Amino acid sequence: MNSPSHRFVLRASLATLVALALIGCDASDSDKHAEDAGELSADAADTADTLDNPDADAPDADDASRTLVSAANLRLVGGFRVPQASIDGDNTRYMSGSIDRLNGKWIANHGVSGRIIEYTEPDTMGTGPTDTWPELVPGRNGQPLATVEKVSPSGVHWLDEDRVLASGRKSYRSGFEPKWATIFNLETGDETLLHIEDPSLDENGNFHVQQAFAAGFTRIPQAFADQHTDGRTIGIGRGGYDVLGSPLGPALAAFDLADTQVDYVLLDHPTSHPARRDPDYQYPVDEAGETIHQLPIWRDADETDGFWQAGDVGPAAWVDHDDFKGLVFPVSQGRGALDYRAQGDGGSGAFFTVLDPVTFYSPDSGGGNRGGHEDEPWNQSMPPARYHQSLYVYDPAELAEVLAGEREPWECTAHRSDFPLDDSISWAPEGQRTFSRVRGLFWDDERELIWAVIGNVWNDHRFAVLAAYSLE
Repeated sequence: MNSPSHRFVLRASLATLVALALIGCDASDSDKHAEDAGELSADAADTADTLDNPDADAPDADDASRTLVSAANLRLVGGFRVPQASIDGDNTRYMSGSIDRLNGKWIANHGVSGRIIEYTEPDTMGTGPTDTWPELVPGRNGQPLATVEKVSPSGVHWLDEDRVLASGRKSYRSGFEPKWATIFNLETGDETLLHIEDPSLDENGNFHVQQAFAAGFTRIPQAFADQHTDGRTIGIGRGGYDVLGSPLGPALAAFDLADTQVDYVLLDHPTSHPARRDPDYQYPVDEAGETIHQLPIWRDADETDGFWQAGDVGPAAWVDHDDFKGLVFPVSQGRGALDYRAQGDGGSGAFFTVLDPVTFYSPDSGGGNRGGHEDEPWNQSMPPARYHQSLYVYDPAELAEVLAGEREPWECTAHRSDFPLDDSISWAPEGQRTFSRVRGLFWDDERELIWAVIGNVWNDHRFAVLAAYSLE
């Protein structure tokens, strides 16, 4: 059980870390990714993330017979297209990643319009080319959190056949908003805003909680919840650095509708404890050849691995299968040349990537010349960046240790593997900002499938699909 005393330790630890880390920030790019200019503590290197090892022994004897799921276990079996429909002038094609299914109905959020939309599956799942997959059928819709300034419903979770729990992060440099979650009734339009705020944390600390645990949901298995979260089966959060105060890695907590603060933290990565990643990245240098880190929280790879840079984390799937287990996050990052100034000028991409160094580090970039990047021709030899998508999988036994006070929320091992994108849904054109991105996952316990929201797939790579993967 997560005792009150341990919950106090978690809150106090988080408050201390956030106070140390949240010193400043800078502007974000068009994908709303920004980096926080706080100091990294010297012990950030102890983050316990490793390369993929699905056969690692689980400390929990009850789980020893099950394999930790990895990308190698996923097999694409088919799926559905997200339709291009119009609702009051808003297009439904922009599915952002958070999905949930209950009683045969899907719920999804659409970031551009701020709408949540109910979907029904056609009778048959598509199995051929993605352009031939049948379309989901839109149903009821609504706009939760419309009265809350600068918060949109990025995360969605069915409570029953009519009510949806929705949550959202805050926009750049806009301060903490305690009403970041709501219960919205699709049938009546009624809404109940939830006030979530920890009085033991300052504004920066509460802002970090919002950025870590809003904008995504995961269904926690009942057996795990009964043993470790006092029955809480609503997993909140997804993490990933978005704006000031966001985690440098995946995040998840357990929540109950009666909660007024987040106490049951399973996973978090304050800026002083970034998650690990592959070491395939580098920063620009000055004319003397010295690395320009640009932000104090950016770190070179060490002898073991790399450290989290800008990147996107989607809502996770908690796999609870007879043969497999694991909390699975989809992660999109950039490899190769990274530069904080790469925020929309020619040659730049998402996640502060430099897709075309020859253009970006020359007047041909044609932008605002942020930080003088156009005046650094010596950086044109940097390796062009490219996008990479992976799975970060966590062992439930380690998450249980966090709740028991035996492990910190940033000390869980991330077992990493490349997401198995099929040829028909792996579009990543050289030099372009958009690509087929895995935006969110959902574990379908009824059909034993992992569903993935993948953007930029069908109709000339403009629209999203909901793809189903079996486990083998």
